[in-house]
Amino acid sequence: MAISSRIDFIPYKHLVIATVLSCIGFLLLLVFSFSAPPLHESNRFSSYNCSDGSHTWDPSKCNGIQLNTGVWSDYMEIQTNNLNKEWFTVVRPYTTQSKAFLKKIRINTVLEGKKHPNSKKWYIVSNFTEDSLIACYGVDQCPSFILVFEDTITYSNYRVKAQFLTTMGTPLNIITDVEFDMIKDSPAFTKLELVMKLILLIISVILMSYHMITIQDKIVMWEICNWDQRALSLLMFALIFFNNPFYPLEFLVTGWFLQFIDNLFEIVFTVAMFFYWYQMALRMRKERDPLYDNSTLRFSFYGLVATYGILATVLYAVGSIRNEMSPVYGIPDHMTFMQILYYMTGAIFLSIVVCIFILLTFAFPIIMERPIIRPRFMFFTIPTLIIVTSYLFSMFQGSFGPLGRSGPLFIFYTFGYNLYLWIIVWAFWPIEKGFGGVSEHSPIIGDTTGPVIDE
Repeated sequence: MAISSRIDFIPYKHLVIATVLSCIGFLLLLVFSFSAPPLHESNRFSSYNCSDGSHTWDPSKCNGIQLNTGVWSDYMEIQTNNLNKEWFTVVRPYTTQSKAFLKKIRINTVLEGKKHPNSKKWYIVSNFTEDSLIACYGVDQCPSFILVFEDTITYSNYRVKAQFLTTMGTPLNIITDVEFDMIKDSPAFTKLELVMKLILLIISVILMSYHMITIQDKIVMWEICNWDQRALSLLMFALIFFNNPFYPLEFLVTGWFLQFIDNLFEIVFTVAMFFYWYQMALRMRKERDPLYDNSTLRFSFYGLVATYGILATVLYAVGSIRNEMSPVYGIPDHMTFMQILYYMTGAIFLSIVVCIFILLTFAFPIIMERPIIRPRFMFFTIPTLIIVTSYLFSMFQGSFGPLGRSGPLFIFYTFGYNLYLWIIVWAFWPIEKGFGGVSEHSPIIGDTTGPVIDE
């Protein structure tokens, strides 16, 4: 026996209540996201070490070292714990040069660690001497770069010693002050992340299991299940992997692979959402939209989404492997490829988001002529627009997909994707009967496998 979806038969009063509760849920999520602990903690050091935090040498305020008066070196220390997956050191050079320049310098980095905070014995972890490019654009602060990236936490404390020279080994005159940020994962945020992912994973497994049991109670074969239920089943399966059952292993197993898998699961889920949004918008416009059968447009969109999935996967794979090569210096030549790949992936992501916006906008006048599917359109469109609008906001923050997210964005998308799917699952939950005015022989939005209310 074929089944239909709750949204096609829900009373108007229930629909309004559910819509309001959904909007309140996203609003509370937004508040919670920006009240969460910071994503990182940092220790900041400066070679000048001025009491007022300036980067202009003043003997009465600064008790550090002037880099351009000789070979400068100093130790910076950071303490880690079991909740830290990685830590890294970011360098921000300062200069008094008024003209832009690109200078190759030599940096010697010594990384040491000790096993216990109270221990006095330090072990040498690595000792590198590398040439690096520093690009300054006629301003006081030059662009920052990563000096050390460590994703294998084996000591309780680390310290870094850095020396800056010209490539000939002579004192460096063009750089004045140098600021160091030693950054690590925030333990409070990591605890929240672990608990949140575990709870969401359990809910997603229970939800999918209950949905599959409900379908099996109502139908005999998957082939006669309507499109809504098939799509929901696949999305809930993807959501389980988005919540990543392997995430706790990242704290036990070192290396880039598990972190890459976490990003890959989100890319796959995002791609699945893009396909779902596109198909839902088209199906609601199907019977009165000549573009529905335009295979060129359809396959162009499919190709765009597939291209995003491939480029994003390559971007994260290359980035994860590159981060294994510690330390990462300056602006090496291979970064050109990463920059091109980053901007290409971002441009395609933005194109897909714009396409979804346009598709939903064009669907509006068609839907208004068909009162029977207004509830479906409203309940699908409102939460979808919330997620899509957040994509645009995050891109203005320099983030798309899982790349470059701040703590609030991470919380918002981790909970937001789950909340979105809970809302959609509730609306399109499989049922056999509707309320008054139901004809059990009418097609469901162009689908002949389920009933809708007669127009």
